[in-house]
Amino acid sequence: MGEMGEMGSVYEQYYTGGCAKTEEEEAASSEEDSSSFRGSGVCKWFNVRMGFGFLSMTHREGICLDSPVDVFVHQSKLHMEGFRSLKEGEAVEFTFKRSSKGLESLRVTGTGGAPCVGSEKKPKGTQKRRSKGDRCPIKIVLSSDIVRLFIYQKISFLNVTGL
Repeated sequence: MGEMGEMGSVYEQYYTGGCAKTEEEEAASSEEDSSSFRGSGVCKWFNVRMGFGFLSMTHREGICLDSPVDVFVHQSKLHMEGFRSLKEGEAVEFTFKRSSKGLESLRVTGTGGAPCVGSEKKPKGTQKRRSKGDRCPIKIVLSSDIVRLFIYQKISFLNVTGL
């Protein structure tokens, strides 16, 4: 039985092109196969900090549309290396599906299936939130003479005597 199991796996590897797909790949390919469509157009806008934006679809299944249609895009759907983003106006080809929220991209590439170019903009590094006391960029060090003068002026202003 051990040999039969091995033969089965060799058979699968030979006829499926190497190794079996992961659950994610299987879900993605079945998701693309059922009720998915092909489109092309340009990136309408993309927020690099938030990691999402919209594509302006001008062609659906190779047919030119009368007016562009918006398709949601998330950075996880972009086919490219490194930091994933899109440049405004970048030409793209994509598969998409209809969802309860509208049209959503499933996989986005550059023209001819090439990797996306991406935006030159990169998100700013995570900034440590400062407390209210730390917000002033200039630190003022007061000498004791200045403190006395300040207190005297405050007391005089309030019309209090006795210093």
